[in-house]
Amino acid sequence: MMTPGNCPLCKETKITATKNDWEEDWVEMPSLHAPEPWHQLIAPKTCANWPAEKVRAMGGGAKIAWAIAMAQDALRREKIEDAQFSLQVGPHAAQNLGHPHYHLYRDHEVAPIGSDFLEALRQMVGPACLVLENEGVEVWAGGHRTGECLLLPTDTQFPPYFDDGFAATIANLIGLYTEKFRSTKGLPPDYSLEICIRGGRIAFGAFIPILNQIGTMEWLALFMPKSKGWNLLWSHEETARYLRG
Repeated sequence: MMTPGNCPLCKETKITATKNDWEEDWVEMPSLHAPEPWHQLIAPKTCANWPAEKVRAMGGGAKIAWAIAMAQDALRREKIEDAQFSLQVGPHAAQNLGHPHYHLYRDHEVAPIGSDFLEALRQMVGPACLVLENEGVEVWAGGHRTGECLLLPTDTQFPPYFDDGFAATIANLIGLYTEKFRSTKGLPPDYSLEICIRGGRIAFGAFIPILNQIGTMEWLALFMPKSKGWNLLWSHEETARYLRG
């Protein structure tokens, strides 16, 4: 069992930046084994005050806002406008350390995200798939996975800036899934979040709850997207209706 005494993030000494949110210190540190040329982790300095249920909610809106503010500081310092901001909660979403942490990284090549790409995504969702809208970001049920949501800017020409105002949208989504989707043992789902930052703005994002395990057809669809598809346990319209209800 991992405790602050043997947690590698708690013991990490290669710290890029430290900032206090009036309750605890937060740190930015390099991800030592990531394949990307620039990959930072943003996390509370210790996980001693982060029980499992707090990690599930990433501490709520105020803590999420603080993590985003630290990410903004890192991007400004490095003069980076195009990056990825991601979160993984739970082992089924590839979280391999119980210590809560965010990923902020820039790949070797940054995938462009233009209005054509966003319009194609909008064509994939119908009006019944809208879940919520907040601070210039619309959340639509859609994507490959059952229960997945796409985060699209309301105005594709002038998307909202990646700043701490976006924290409320993330906190609302986490809260909705925690309330609505529980296992037979009462546990909330594991989930991941990926945000594409382009020009310092929120270009696109996906919130992916792990509500089922994918089968062989889905794995084959990665290789043969024109002939194989992904099975959904229920429709995206049903996901949106359930989350809104």
